Amino acid sequence: MENEDNKNCCLEDNNKPRSKNIWWLIIAAFIVIGLAVLLKNYSGAASIIWNISDGGKWLLPLIGITALVDSINPCAFSILLLTIAFLLSIGRMRSSILKIGGIYIFGVF
Repeated sequence: MENEDNKNCCLEDNNKPRSKNIWWLIIAAFIVIGLAVLLKNYSGAASIIWNISDGGKWLLPLIGITALVDSINPCAFSILLLTIAFLLSIGRMRSSILKIGGIYIFGVF
């Protein structure tokens, strides 16, 4: 009985850093999606992008990055986050989680 209590204690301590990482991932995702929506709806976004691209030198990579950000389906992205959170909560190894996430991303895109 005491061994089971010790195991539960250790599992709770190990889950705390994981939940912090998941929250940072969710916050980063909201920031990226928020910036994409803001630039998409802002009327002066074209001049900002032209200035960032140094007069067109970096325009093609910026268009590629913007297309990638714009092509993210919010539903698929949230399901991916939930899947990763679930896999982390059941204690799967990071390599296994990355493999499953990569397969999911490849299937969606």
